[in-house]
Amino acid sequence: MDDVLAGWRRTDRRLRRDVLDVRTWALATGDPVDADALTVIFSVLAAEETTGLDRHHWTEERVLEFIWTGCLFFCIDADLDPPHGIAESLWAWLRYLDSHGLLDPDGDDLRTLGRVLSSTAGLPADDHRRGRSRSIG
Repeated sequence: MDDVLAGWRRTDRRLRRDVLDVRTWALATGDPVDADALTVIFSVLAAEETTGLDRHHWTEERVLEFIWTGCLFFCIDADLDPPHGIAESLWAWLRYLDSHGLLDPDGDDLRTLGRVLSSTAGLPADDHRRGRSRSIG
């Protein structure tokens, strides 16, 4: 799987930039993320943008659909196992948006988004309260 997703990052300039930007920010804040998980996340976001969804607008419902439908079906369609760390990497993306003032204020707040990731996707509860994600092993 690493080779397939790494190949996508090499050939898709926007995908490569998005993954690098979030990884650089997350590493600077002490929150390593998984490059393959970010590749899946940004690939799903790119597909959603073709239907008019805004990558900056997040609600509880969208987080649930994104994790359990978008990422899962994307991996099935691409014949990939879902990478480890999708929830933690999505949390890093949401924190990145918030820290750069890019999280749409018409969506849910960061704490609410963290709670839904914690209760449904395995993000440790203390991580969303502190506004941090844990390292991915």
